[in-house]
Amino acid sequence: AAFRNGFEDADLCMRAHADGFKARYVAGSHFAHYEGATIGRFEWENENERLFYRRWSAVLAGVPRTERGEVGAIVVRRGTSDETGDAVLGDLLEAIRSYGHPVVERIAPWQRFDRRFRTAATLAWNCDGAAFAPSVEVLVRDGAARVRTHGAASVEVPWMPCADASRADRAFAGKRDAYGYADLLAAYSGAYGEEQAQDARRTGAPRRSAMRVLDLARVARFGFERPGKATANSPVDLS
Repeated sequence: AAFRNGFEDADLCMRAHADGFKARYVAGSHFAHYEGATIGRFEWENENERLFYRRWSAVLAGVPRTERGEVGAIVVRRGTSDETGDAVLGDLLEAIRSYGHPVVERIAPWQRFDRRFRTAATLAWNCDGAAFAPSVEVLVRDGAARVRTHGAASVEVPWMPCADASRADRAFAGKRDAYGYADLLAAYSGAYGEEQAQDARRTGAPRRSAMRVLDLARVARFGFERPGKATANSPVDLS
């Protein structure tokens, strides 16, 4: 009950383990998790994280982990431009920055001294992502937007619409588009009813689209799993 909409599931597992219970992995079970979909999901993220690590940092320090690939900087390559598409991209890039990833249009030689720029991936917006591998390409096909990876692994998934609710009064809010942006703005404003407005705020947050793009950028650069030896976790700095 000390957690507010976040980390309570991880805390439950840690407390169960401390009490002698075991977690079982059921390989034949399949389900869909709409990550971060609850209203206000990230409002207390920092407070929840600090509380979790205050409780469990001593235990986690001794747990080995497998090194996995991480993408640092995101290099943006822009192709064709239109008002709606530019708005979608703007919301997405702002969300990517909120996770701490540098967003640039080119990488200068001096930036290669920063590890984040040595593990960069490209976001190809309305242009050929294959030319910039490792990359994530957002493309429109048959009236719908999709996301495709180029690089270590090839994956294609549906685009997850994103829009900032503060834009709901923009002139293009009544338009329909392949990115689902205009429909989300209309839903935010209550045009489809209160239930649809709440659903839009849960599922249409730019941070959710950013999570999917960043996950796919890792896949493009490193594949589904980057081999690495198990190493001890570093102590968590809570200052």
